[in-house]
Amino acid sequence: MHKYKILLEYDGTNYRGWQTQKNARSVQDTLITAAEKFLDAPVKIQGAGRTDAGVHALEQTAHLETSKKVHPESLRMRINDNLPTSVNVLKVENAPALFHARHHAISRSYLYLISRRRTAFGKRYVWWVKDKLDCGKMKQALDVFQGFHDFASFADKRMDKDASTQVNIEAVHLKDFDGLIALRVVGSHFLWKMVRRIVGVTVEAGRNNFTKHDIEKMLIPIRFQRVTRRRGGDEAYCTYVEEADDAANKVSQIKHIGINSYSELPARYTAPPSGLFLEKVLYEGDRLPPIKPPIYLHDVPQIQDTKKAGDKGMWIKTNIDYTAFCP
Repeated sequence: MHKYKILLEYDGTNYRGWQTQKNARSVQDTLITAAEKFLDAPVKIQGAGRTDAGVHALEQTAHLETSKKVHPESLRMRINDNLPTSVNVLKVENAPALFHARHHAISRSYLYLISRRRTAFGKRYVWWVKDKLDCGKMKQALDVFQGFHDFASFADKRMDKDASTQVNIEAVHLKDFDGLIALRVVGSHFLWKMVRRIVGVTVEAGRNNFTKHDIEKMLIPIRFQRVTRRRGGDEAYCTYVEEADDAANKVSQIKHIGINSYSELPARYTAPPSGLFLEKVLYEGDRLPPIKPPIYLHDVPQIQDTKKAGDKGMWIKTNIDYTAFCP
């Protein structure tokens, strides 16, 4: 078998996500179909991570396994010939036999774009927030998420009910680009809808609806671990306990925690998928480039307002800026 590493970009608007699904259009299936059409042989394609329905990718990584040997550049060109315009293979290279796109990834970076104005051309790739946002408070809110936390309140339990909700957020950044606000979140891995809920809560902080302290209460400190006590093989009780390693042997340590426990609030403020991009999958030795949004929106031109001044009929012009401003 021959293995290839693939870098690709895609517009996820009309897909139900990256991962293969029954009776739904996925990016993974689209890529497999295009590759098999060229190679005339079965292929296996595994991505570095799933993206939700409607979420885009600037640089998704995948590996392709096939019985046929082909030049990487020829493989890239011929696969692209069979792909719709919404998916594009950026690069193909030979990969070691043991390379795995998901298992060998050390970090993933997501980029979210918020538009400060209505746009006819960028609607598919931004979240237009009509309210004026306080970027200083958004930065403070975003900083709360950095570090190792339990993100149970930010996960969709329908998909991640059995997965660990402990995630290490390695870096967070917020940058203003004229008509756009870009948020970057870098982490070891992410839960379903987690990034969109981080963004949604951060935007609410920018609207002055959440304080830094409010957000801290949505995160469960790692020192309080969820432990399920079993009786007769059945799950009988679940709470948060201090010093989880000793909890199984010292039931007396079980404590009910009134704060920093599971919250339903992040789910209410889930940001739409349109503004979210899988920016890059990082492997050993990789570094992230400076933030560069895939689209550009210039600020709305200032409206010239004229006002009559004095009795002499003199007219003066004043600039009125109706757009939100992020320093």
